[in-house]
Amino acid sequence: MQSLKILAVAICLFFICVLKAQNAPQIKETEEEYITYPYSDPNPIPVFGKIYPYFRFDRYTTQSLKTKHKVVIFENDYLKIKIFPEIGGKIWSVVDIVQHKIPTAA
Repeated sequence: MQSLKILAVAICLFFICVLKAQNAPQIKETEEEYITYPYSDPNPIPVFGKIYPYFRFDRYTTQSLKTKHKVVIFENDYLKIKIFPEIGGKIWSVVDIVQHKIPTAA
């Protein structure tokens, strides 16, 4: 009975050590340049419909611009996630560090 208690305590300590073995996640905030295509000029003649009398922006320019965006990078032992907080908190990329690839949905 005593050896069973010692074994149970040893197993619990083992799992606690394994769970603590993961490094603390890192959070970095940087500014990076990305190529973007802004909206083109709106159609000067408003179209009747749901958005009348407002202009409609439905095209992008063909000229690219390099713009700086604030990027928040979350990284732990398994994943690296890039988020753009200035454009609505969009997740830009997720990379699996262990397998060195982008995870896909099943």
